[in-house]
Amino acid sequence: MNANPAAISAPTLTAALIIAVFLLALFLFWFIRYRHVPSDQENGGEFPYEPRPLLTDNEDRFYQALRPIADRCGLHLLAKVRVADFIGVCSGLEKTEYGRFFSKIQAKHVDFMLSDPDTLEPVLLVEVDDSTHDTASRQERDDFLDGVYRQAGIPILHIRETEQLEEAILQLLDE
Repeated sequence: MNANPAAISAPTLTAALIIAVFLLALFLFWFIRYRHVPSDQENGGEFPYEPRPLLTDNEDRFYQALRPIADRCGLHLLAKVRVADFIGVCSGLEKTEYGRFFSKIQAKHVDFMLSDPDTLEPVLLVEVDDSTHDTASRQERDDFLDGVYRQAGIPILHIRETEQLEEAILQLLDE
């Protein structure tokens, strides 16, 4: 017999290792089988999206005021149109320059577009200037987009209230 009490025999070490591996496997089986898996409702699932209104209350008020005006003018009324869907970057630019200019318009939209009913070409853009347009950064954004629209030959109406809406639209359409 071995006189050293700290010495462990090879069969005892092997048995201890087998037991440890068995216990680890048992723990992993239990963890995988019984762990809490959040439901789709708890974590948003694969599609964590929900519907929301297209227009704010103020924009809806303008939409309701614009509908009869568009009808009287024989135009279609479109809401929340992405700028890059009706304005393009000039061809012939280097790829990096094209990307730089496209990135300035790709995620922006105009509140309303009055368009030709046959071609959907924009005739007049309407931007509802609520209090969010009072900040310097928003005014800078508006100035940039107004320049883009001017370059494209598309008039834009910035308006805060619906009272003079039809008069302002008719004046811009007559120009």
